[in-house]
Amino acid sequence: MKDTAQLERHAARLARCYPRQWRSRYADEFTQLLIDELADGQRSVHGELNVIAHGLWTRLAYAGLAGAVVEPRLRTRARFVVLGGVSAAFVMLAAGVWSQPAVGWQWSAPASGTTKLGVSMMSAAIFGLGALLMLLAVSLCGVLLHRLRHQSGPRVWSLALVFLLAVAMLWLGSEHFAAHWPGTGGHAWSGRGLVPGWLARLVWAATLWITSYWAHPGALTSFPAGEVVWMLVSPLAWLILLCSVVAMLHQVTLTGRRAQCAALTSAAAVGMMITFLAGAAVWISSDTSGPGNLFAVGTIDFVILAVLAGGLTAATHLVWQLISGAFTPAASWLE
Repeated sequence: MKDTAQLERHAARLARCYPRQWRSRYADEFTQLLIDELADGQRSVHGELNVIAHGLWTRLAYAGLAGAVVEPRLRTRARFVVLGGVSAAFVMLAAGVWSQPAVGWQWSAPASGTTKLGVSMMSAAIFGLGALLMLLAVSLCGVLLHRLRHQSGPRVWSLALVFLLAVAMLWLGSEHFAAHWPGTGGHAWSGRGLVPGWLARLVWAATLWITSYWAHPGALTSFPAGEVVWMLVSPLAWLILLCSVVAMLHQVTLTGRRAQCAALTSAAAVGMMITFLAGAAVWISSDTSGPGNLFAVGTIDFVILAVLAGGLTAATHLVWQLISGAFTPAASWLE
């Protein structure tokens, strides 16, 4: 039989799987129940995994992402916040994958019609997602300006400052390192304008850190020192930007028609995510990577696309929840 103090510590660790609000009401009884079961030898690995899984589900419920623990208005906001973060991360990683064929597109026309179709679908999806994110950014700026006029708290000012600094860092850094863009020098050919050079340069520079060169330090050391520093700094800027967007979304309250509009816009975003992954699948399925191996698919592309598929699954589930909450008769609380 285990020592009583050891059993208590183990039971307390299991109880911490549950959120603080739940523990404040049920922790004492639940911990004692676990101690009794552990002392009697009734607990098993399967049982402890079940406690952990139920604790994580309870955390999601108290965060508004599962069940009906919190009020509908807070559930809608929580789902929209997570969806916004997932969508922004999706665009960031998708842009990193897209920048590779975008470089090749500046040099030569794809040798395969399949490759051309795939890259065209990816480009259309990236442009559409970018437009939706710009719309979201404008809306968030409007919310922040409204809060700054009616609420001078340090949190709102801090969010605005952090967001602007992250955008400025990414924009200025990308502008500077875009001069090293490998697409420079590509010859003119019919259809080249599908991917505007200035946009492809910025996206390439902003996502330069999404590369397999991290697994090849010898090749990485051949890069200019400033470029390597940018590859280390830019993901931090992206992280700050994503966190500030999520924090600003917490300032938004969706009710009535605004909730319905947000749900429909989110559904459009998911449609574009599906289009991007479908285009990537078409690109991967191409039987040629030419000319000059410009449209070759690497291991890192498969890894990122697998992550994007997981993000799409989560986004689809969240959008379904948003639509169900905004367009069902039970959503009368929105009006």
